[in-house]
Amino acid sequence: MDSDSSSASGTNKYVPEYRRTNFKNKNKFSAEELRKRRENQQVELRKNKREEVLAKRRNMAALSETSNDVATNDFLHAADNDGLHDILPGIIQKMMTNDLTEQLNGSIALRQLLSKEDNPPIRQVLDAGILPRLIEFIGVNQPDQLQHEASWAITNLCSGSSEDTARVVNANILPPMVQLIDSSNIDVKEQAIWCISNIAGDSPEHRDMCVKIGVIAKLLDCFELNKTSLTKTCIWTLSNMCRGKSARHNWSLISSALPAISKLIYSMDADILGDALWTLSYISDGDDTVIETVLKYNVASRLVQLLNHSFTQVQTPALRTVGNLLTGSDMFTQTLLAARVLEPLASLLSSQKEHLRKEACWCFSNILAGTLQQAKEVISVGIIPKLLEIIESDTDRVKKEALWCICNACAAGNLDPEIIRYLVANGVIKTFCEQLTSMDVKNILLVLDSIEQILKIGEADKEAHQLVLNEYASLFEQFGGADTIFNLQSHESSEIYQKAFTIVDKYFGDDDEAEAVLNDENGNVPNQFSYNANNVNNQNFQF
Repeated sequence: MDSDSSSASGTNKYVPEYRRTNFKNKNKFSAEELRKRRENQQVELRKNKREEVLAKRRNMAALSETSNDVATNDFLHAADNDGLHDILPGIIQKMMTNDLTEQLNGSIALRQLLSKEDNPPIRQVLDAGILPRLIEFIGVNQPDQLQHEASWAITNLCSGSSEDTARVVNANILPPMVQLIDSSNIDVKEQAIWCISNIAGDSPEHRDMCVKIGVIAKLLDCFELNKTSLTKTCIWTLSNMCRGKSARHNWSLISSALPAISKLIYSMDADILGDALWTLSYISDGDDTVIETVLKYNVASRLVQLLNHSFTQVQTPALRTVGNLLTGSDMFTQTLLAARVLEPLASLLSSQKEHLRKEACWCFSNILAGTLQQAKEVISVGIIPKLLEIIESDTDRVKKEALWCICNACAAGNLDPEIIRYLVANGVIKTFCEQLTSMDVKNILLVLDSIEQILKIGEADKEAHQLVLNEYASLFEQFGGADTIFNLQSHESSEIYQKAFTIVDKYFGDDDEAEAVLNDENGNVPNQFSYNANNVNNQNFQF
């Protein structure tokens, strides 16, 4: 690739290359600020993830599905009517006997008590001191049904607060629970995995404990059994174990799951597919080495295909993963372009879901900041009018990402002025003038830098065509932008003040003198053009 059209290679693990080298206002935005922006993006996506699937789940079942034991049902009826303090001692008494039937009935009653839909008494059960007995019941020599009921109860104990989960983990629950994954009984195996998933989903510390104790290898073995219910629980557990920074800290262990994940993203089951994609999105959130490893499993084409999926729970993590991959080098971006990512991304700009529009804009901003040719490919898709429409009328969160797209396109215009001319023809100057009134300091700086790039091209055109006025400066005056920039010289931000002063001094400082030269004796202004954005708003961009 030519040096003037490609990104320089970077070494900072967390900062996308396009924010360091390609974007022309790199002196205005420090690496730390850019890193924070990317991390904020990930936090918002994690919030979206929680809307799709909780990190913790309680295993709940109807009484008729699990037990016909009259005594058990009586216990639960009493718990609903007389209060927990009357029923819990009786359950514990059953569990503490040496009679297997009583132990089982007590465990069933406890599990059902913890499966109540509203306000399960997790804290009260833990305070009652029954956890050590439950741990005994999941021992290797215990009957399958007792192991299942006890592990189910423990799973629900781990579905509560972080404090409650920590009490269970501190009781050394992980070794026997991990051992239970080797059970020949599928129900026992799945319940143990479910419990571990709740623990892994609780905190980074618990997540790392689960990874380091060897859970991932056991999950991969379970995938080979081809049991749908088990696979659902396993991939959800794997997604919990790859959240946050766990993938970075435990890369050798986490990356071993990529072969299985690359197969599961072809699943026809929406739950399995969604969690497989979330897992891949967590894993792909890393540096170029991580992204290269992920792409080696030929996931690009499938990810692009899934951007058009009918379920949001599938589209969202697919888009998140694509966005992560696009933060890598220009070579990786080219892999996505070769997989025809532009068309489905463009369609997502019109999605009814705000977060999908926002993420699509974020993806486009990454591509636009790649090589010059990559920026041209994006612009050729015809999304500029849509991006300007988003900046005009969408929510603030989406507007901000669309603004990055347009500003990155302006940066590419420094290498090819035709891009700037195309943007101007589609009305970018009017949009920028409106954005100058933003309360966001970084937005204003972003726009001012882009305005300076536009005016620079306008100045070059003025000299090339022997015009008296910078045509683009005239447009900024027409839409009130020149006055706004002038007023920004008194802005409380020194960066904004300095940038506004530079622009006014360089491009708007000689207005009176220029007008005196331009106006002939009839008051006409020669060597100027007329501008109507409505006439060019939908024209195609071609070189």
